[in-house]
Amino acid sequence: DAQTSEESDVKTSPLPTEAARNAFKKKKHRFCIDLDPRLMLSRGSLVDLLIRMDVGRYLEFRGIPSMFTVSSSSSSSARRKDSKTTTTSSSPTSKCYSMWTVPVSRSIVFKDPSLSLSDKRVLMRLMQAIQGKERATSEQKRKETASVLEQHMDKPFKDYLTAVKAPHRLQSMIMYSLVGADKEQFEQRTNRSKSSLLLTRTAITRLKLLLSSLGRYGPGAYLYPSYGTGEVPQAFTRLCAVHGGIYLLRFKPTVLVLENDDGEEQE
Repeated sequence: DAQTSEESDVKTSPLPTEAARNAFKKKKHRFCIDLDPRLMLSRGSLVDLLIRMDVGRYLEFRGIPSMFTVSSSSSSSARRKDSKTTTTSSSPTSKCYSMWTVPVSRSIVFKDPSLSLSDKRVLMRLMQAIQGKERATSEQKRKETASVLEQHMDKPFKDYLTAVKAPHRLQSMIMYSLVGADKEQFEQRTNRSKSSLLLTRTAITRLKLLLSSLGRYGPGAYLYPSYGTGEVPQAFTRLCAVHGGIYLLRFKPTVLVLENDDGEEQE
């Protein structure tokens, strides 16, 4: 049975010892466990709202300098020597997991040894086409590249990646790590239509926002509250209290009353 064989490959971690628990308690003030972690793009709508409402002064953020993605493959297949981290099981039929640096900027693309030359060309052309800085060797080549992107705007983004000859591993990295798509938006199931797949137009919009967020507050594109995502709504409560407002938890407004310059109220 396939499920039994997969479960046998997973080793159950032993329970922590008393010494480990004591060491954990001594360092409990050095880390934060977020039950609902959310990353914020440096040029995203939430960060712009925090700046516009002057709520950011109540928060502390940490920049995310780099991102990683994990891919799996059969341990019996050939393993790349240039992979960053590989974890394998003793079973010859088990899966091995490799960790790769997400190539989110030009410098990472050129320095990453896990990417082949063809992978790097595909990524650079994609980034340059999105930013409108396509540097083709000829005017005809530049027009062809822009034409392929324009033809796939209202088609699944996976079709565009296939058209530019991106291998499957690179497609997964772009879709999951750069675009933020889920499995249903990337892989078409036999019982589902293509309408659930992520369109190229939407993917390009997300990639533009990601690339524009690079370098705004550090080398990375994402920010994370130093003390967890729960600090964000608390910052709004502080601002609300400063202006004499009352912040209600677990309450949904039923009507919104606005007062114009003449003192008249309207719903």
